[in-house]
Amino acid sequence: MPRISLVSLALLLSGAAFAQDADELLLADSTDDEIVIDDSEFEFLRNNKDSALKPDAAPVDDFDMFDGEDNEFSDFTLTAPPAPAAPAAPAPTAAPVAPAALDIAPLTDTFSATVRPADAGSVVVELPVMVAAGASDVSADFWLIGEVYVGGQKVAETRQLITGAGVSAHGPTMSFLKVQAPVPAAKGQLEVRVSRAVGGAAPEALYARTASWSL
Repeated sequence: MPRISLVSLALLLSGAAFAQDADELLLADSTDDEIVIDDSEFEFLRNNKDSALKPDAAPVDDFDMFDGEDNEFSDFTLTAPPAPAAPAAPAPTAAPVAPAALDIAPLTDTFSATVRPADAGSVVVELPVMVAAGASDVSADFWLIGEVYVGGQKVAETRQLITGAGVSAHGPTMSFLKVQAPVPAAKGQLEVRVSRAVGGAAPEALYARTASWSL
């Protein structure tokens, strides 16, 4: 039988005691650190589960918070802008006086000629002529001729065919002799000679009008 010295025995006994103390300490620590769970922390999970099991439950409106009386925009409504005021009716103007009302005879020297610049070397000449006061004034077709003279020389001509079918039965009929004519200077005076030609006969002079131009 082997011998155990007193020193070895003492070491064995002290090691066993240390191990027992360590086990007791670990057991005490595990008891002290017991985890405590608060049921209230999981209350929202149970509420959501209960809501999911009730499909007829009214949905929660996330915007209910804005429906109260404290909301300063709760009474805001959109309204259409007022319709713009109708423009004032223009003041009535006097109706133009027809030449027949002034007892103007057809094909007479009544209206002035107008002259407007066309380009650097020509002008546009226009002369209104009353060819008939009524349908009875034209018994046969004729040519109304307008000739433009500058310095005694003919520089342009225009003519219009006047027919009984083209004359108004309800008032005077106007013709406008209009032609572009060359001019030799920046300023000057021209003459418009008006005549009438019936059929193949020679033109019959009616009257002449003078007008000035300025380019």
